[in-house]
Amino acid sequence: MVFRVILYFLLFLVSFLVFDFTATALGVSIALAALYHFSAKAAVRGRL
Repeated sequence: MVFRVILYFLLFLVSFLVFDFTATALGVSIALAALYHFSAKAAVRGRL
């Protein structure tokens, strides 16, 4: 019984860390894409 509780806790911990990593990676990717998009627009207009 104790082994099963520890197993489920470890499974929850691993899944939370994987989800947290993917959410962070997705957020950073969106931010970098937006930065690239707006800096490219500014470069076309001659502001950079």
